[in-house]
Amino acid sequence: MGSLGSLSLILCQDCLKARTGLTAAVGPDGRIYAIGGRNASGPLKTVEAYDPRTNTWTPLHLCQPHAMALEARSDRMEKSIQ
Repeated sequence: MGSLGSLSLILCQDCLKARTGLTAAVGPDGRIYAIGGRNASGPLKTVEAYDPRTNTWTPLHLCQPHAMALEARSDRMEKSIQ
């Protein structure tokens, strides 16, 4: 584990499918959701949930074929740097 100011960095298990361009969000259950994205084969319709308590990934149901975009939202507002 390393430290970057008040942030802690840890290594975790690789997700089940390597992906780029994904959407990620933290759920109310504390799991981190990796949604969609793409890999060398093309767009992915999969969702995986990472549980930091157990350091494991769980595959979830496939995304609907017509769901082409997704937006994750935070309840905190961040200042934009211009």
